Amino acid sequence: MFDERPTQWIQLFGSLLSAFFAFVIFGFLAKRKRLKKNEDTKTLLYMEIVAFCLAFAALIDGGFLFTNELFGFEYVIIEAYEFVNLGSYLSFSLNALSNYFLLAFAKEIYGEQIKKGLYITLSIIQLAVIPILLFVYFLGPFLFAEILADVSLIPFVAHIICSIVIYIVYSVNAFKLRKVMGRASDQDPIIHKALGDLGVTGIFMLLAVLSFITHEVFLMTEIALLKNEAISIAFGWIFGAIAAFFMYSGYVSPELMKRRT
Repeated sequence: MFDERPTQWIQLFGSLLSAFFAFVIFGFLAKRKRLKKNEDTKTLLYMEIVAFCLAFAALIDGGFLFTNELFGFEYVIIEAYEFVNLGSYLSFSLNALSNYFLLAFAKEIYGEQIKKGLYITLSIIQLAVIPILLFVYFLGPFLFAEILADVSLIPFVAHIICSIVIYIVYSVNAFKLRKVMGRASDQDPIIHKALGDLGVTGIFMLLAVLSFITHEVFLMTEIALLKNEAISIAFGWIFGAIAAFFMYSGYVSPELMKRRT
């Protein structure tokens, strides 16, 4: 329960904070998209979907954690379906979908800086991860129960590797474009700041993924203190909330949107 593991409260706070920022961004984007039908509509749609997916991913993770701790559920429907695991599978699936649209957004913004082969490969893997994760969760216990842990690891690892690559590509290209545009004599300071914020967004998204990986490493250790603590997940969602803030500052801040319209 929460009183036995106080860091669970931090995890819940982090996930809800992340969800709040993402929902605020989603609402702002949806409003702008309705008001302005211009060349930015496609990128607005991409970011709208990213914000929506990340908001629900964080909300589901926190909601399933809180419900499980509050009522002590150990399974859903039947014993094969662990309650908290369902939240993790749904959260990862939504994150994979958000990665797909984040990559599409990056392709629109950075253009040829992102290689076509890399873009297609990452996009296919992220879209494939979603049905595979759901298949493993719902049918895995019946089809390959003895090796379920090993099989489920495959889509998770594929998703994590793709996430790391996507966030690095997203961040590096933002800073590259910022540096190139910084040399121009007519450099717009708002655009210059926006690209820097987008680069920082990628860094904090990467830190969030690394925090989640750290938690999985903790679970594999024999140290009871580490296995029972959720501080790394808490930091992961807090990093996600910070990333959402810089995403807002870098792409949907009112000043920048005025320059685009």
